[in-house]
Amino acid sequence: MNFRRPPRSRLLVDLRYRLPSRFLVAWVALIAVGLVAAVTTPATYAEPSINLITAVTGVLLLASLGQLLVVTLGSIDLSVGSLMTLGAAVNVHYLGSFGGSGSFLVAVVLCMGISLLSGTLITLFRLNSLIVTLAVNTIVGATLVLWMGQTFSSDGQAPAWLRKLATRYFFNVSAIFVVAIVLSALTAAALLLTRPGRQLVATGTNRRAARVLGVRVNLISLITFAVAGAFYATAGTLLAGFVRVPNADLGMPYMLTTVTAVGVAGALFSGGPASASSLIAGCLLLQVLDQALAIQNFSPGVRLMVQGVVLILAVAANTLALLARQGWQRLPMFGIFAGKK
Repeated sequence: MNFRRPPRSRLLVDLRYRLPSRFLVAWVALIAVGLVAAVTTPATYAEPSINLITAVTGVLLLASLGQLLVVTLGSIDLSVGSLMTLGAAVNVHYLGSFGGSGSFLVAVVLCMGISLLSGTLITLFRLNSLIVTLAVNTIVGATLVLWMGQTFSSDGQAPAWLRKLATRYFFNVSAIFVVAIVLSALTAAALLLTRPGRQLVATGTNRRAARVLGVRVNLISLITFAVAGAFYATAGTLLAGFVRVPNADLGMPYMLTTVTAVGVAGALFSGGPASASSLIAGCLLLQVLDQALAIQNFSPGVRLMVQGVVLILAVAANTLALLARQGWQRLPMFGIFAGKK
């Protein structure tokens, strides 16, 4: 048998196939922003700041994992905010009735059920994912206020076990971030190594071809939405412990922030392969940048605007990398200059 080493060009092609450049953009940007923050705002890496960055990044990462699964299908979920708030509210409101573990289980089941309902309308009835999930977000948010009020209980405080977990640190790294990293690794392993994970990627890449290959497309889509709901519930639960007194607006900032994180991580909103490791870098990038700007006393509006600019730059970098590999002639302006219509 011939065991000759493959040519260098073949190794590079294999590496590019397994690790597309769009998944590297978040890491490159994280390193660049991290270095700039270290020079211009050293307080970003002070102990209290690291505690805050890792805790908030952990929550964002958990919520973004659910968004990542939905985007892999070729959809977008705008119900993230209300489902996170629902997860937090149930843990606070029903602590006395079901206990800590019982209320957490109820929160997960409720969020999975609502997300599954959204998935049913999108998958089986072919409704637009943006419209459906935005409507669900509005309905759940309004229902929560009518059902539990603004503070969710008499004292409004999260359960003691959640507060203890959310304020625990390992070498200045929040326990929330550790939980998020573990779940990210499990998600990545599931997508790469399990049959349902590969079927999910195939469904998002080409739904018709996946159906021809025997993939139960509708079932895979419904399961994906349900799992995403579980991630939202977990993120909202841990966020409730971190803020201690959650309110009705707890999860609303994450409705669009998760979309930004997924976009920065190189996911294609048309569906297809995505990277959980790049998502970690994307979430860290957004939080390090936000913390550096907050320390410099920039307003929340400016910080949100910067997040939008980061998303545009990330998408542009992904597009330019793709064009560089396929030839710049694919760019419309080059076709115009060459006299092509």
